[in-house]
Amino acid sequence: MFEGVSTNLSWYEAQLPHNEIGDLRYVDYSYWNELTDGTHLVKDGVRNIQKGKVVFDVPNDRFLTFAEAVRNDRHDFEPINLWSQNIDSPLEILESHLRKSAFAIAGDTAPAAFKVPVGLVKLPLISLTQ
Repeated sequence: MFEGVSTNLSWYEAQLPHNEIGDLRYVDYSYWNELTDGTHLVKDGVRNIQKGKVVFDVPNDRFLTFAEAVRNDRHDFEPINLWSQNIDSPLEILESHLRKSAFAIAGDTAPAAFKVPVGLVKLPLISLTQ
């Protein structure tokens, strides 16, 4: 599916409150690593976008355009897929990094919560009998 992501996932639908977007993590990829100064956190990427940081000569216009669409209630975007090793591990964005960043940039004008598919690694079944 994606490099570094388990193919052994159980999928769930969850509600992600808007105020938790900043705690999501971007995948380990050079662009997102640079944008977040190595933290992988959406809130750090958003902060850097708002400060005007440009990574690999890629302008930030796309983030701002999407954020404006969210502010104007024109955001019929595809779901944002997340995954994690387990329920207690940080959630990582599998795809839709741009859209999730735009929702964070839009701030309080974005929806209060989002339905998101979340893939959690399936635990192997173990036998209790020998």
